[in-house]
Parts: sequence; structure tokens; C-alpha cells
Amino acid sequence: MPRADAKAFSTGHFAGTLALVSSPLQTAGSFLHPQWEPAAQEISPTSSHPLLFLLGRHSNVVGTAPGFDRLPLSYNEALVGVPYVRARGGTHSFFHMARLYLDRRWPTWMGMLFGFDKNLRTVENGPGRFVVHERDGGALWSAAIVDAPGEVSAEVRQQVASIFELPFLSSLRIGFWQSDLACWMTMRNYRMQPARLQLDLRDPWVRQRGLPSSISIGGADGNPAGCAIRLEYDWTLSYPAYRFDR
Repeated sequence: MPRADAKAFSTGHFAGTLALVSSPLQTAGSFLHPQWEPAAQEISPTSSHPLLFLLGRHSNVVGTAPGFDRLPLSYNEALVGVPYVRARGGTHSFFHMARLYLDRRWPTWMGMLFGFDKNLRTVENGPGRFVVHERDGGALWSAAIVDAPGEVSAEVRQQVASIFELPFLSSLRIGFWQSDLACWMTMRNYRMQPARLQLDLRDPWVRQRGLPSSISIGGADGNPAGCAIRLEYDWTLSYPAYRFDR
């Protein structure tokens, strides 16, 4: 299904921090459903695969669906995803957002209908600090973020833009019925600035997949597989499709 045929579901603005990290191929695969697998990519070295962390705030979010076409919403969101994923035996690449944490009920529920693993949590988003709290008050994710010197390299810019051009791949299950879904996001007016990120992970869902308890990334002037950037952009998200090329 080409992007041009995808009907817009919502629009908004994002401002936050993105990090790309290289992980063993098996680790990246553990974030995927059994019917999917990592696809070919040019970010990480052979036998590894990139993971993407995105921490920030969506604002001025409005939709076209009844009940979602109300006053603009704002909410904080943190996610870990796997870019360059394909259905087993398939030929097309997708971006799978494996785990997401939000601090508003409405976008959490709507995202679940898209097949995304969205979870409602308390999120603290302040200057240089981003924390996702567990229900008992403990910190699941805790990030310290500062600006870094230099410029975002042309390679990093191109790789980040390419990731967001991939269709989002998700899986929706209702009882015994299950279906893969795809939706498309268009990113516009993006701005990037190098950053340094210290991310502490106490999240059992993430840790049991083999990630370390602490990830430190600085700058965006070299290898895209180890970069952190301040990222801001306007976006449009399509309705999900049940039928699409795999």
C-alpha cells in the first residue's frame, strides 16, 4: 500500500531526544514478534542491528476520527523500537515500535487500537531530565540529557530521516484473532542538534531482552549506530492498514 493512499488519522509536533544504539542481532530479534525478523540495514555492523530510543513530548495533536477531533492534546512519550524489520520471508522493511510509555490515557488507548504496546505511566519531562515512573513510583527509565558540541553529520541526518520513512509495523490481537498492521508517518520541518544521553534502565521488560542497565551515548558527528540528537519535527500519522505489501 503506497504512502499516498494512506488517509491521515492525526497530526502533531514532537520535541525530544533520539538515540541509536547498536545491539547484537539476537538482542534486536528478541524485541520482535515470532512472525518478524531483522531486515538488512546499513546502520550497524554485520551481526548487529540498531535499536532506537525516543524520549520527548508530543504537542498540538489533533485527529480526524470522531472522538479524536477535539482540542489539541499534549503528552510525553518514551519508546524503544527496532528499525528495519520484515515479515519472515518478506521483502519490505518496516519500523517496529516495541514498547511505549505515555502519560495520557486517550493517546494510550488509541495507540493500542493500532496494535502498539502502549503503557500508561507517570512521566517526568524537564530540562535535561526525562524519567518514566513505575506505578509504585520507582524509575523504569531515567535519562540525563545535555547538548553536545558540533553538528549532526549528513550521514546521521540521512539515516534518521530514512527510518521515519519506513512504515510502522504492529500486531493487534483480539481473543483468538490476530493481524499485522501497518501505518505511515510523514515527518516535516525537522531540526536536529547533537546531544549527550545517559539512560538508566530498570525496566524488566527491556532488561530481560539483554540490554545493559546503563547506556551512554554522545554526539552525532560519526557512526549513526552510536548517536544521540535533539530532534524536533511536525508529523502526520495515517490510519492503520490490514492489507499491505510484505
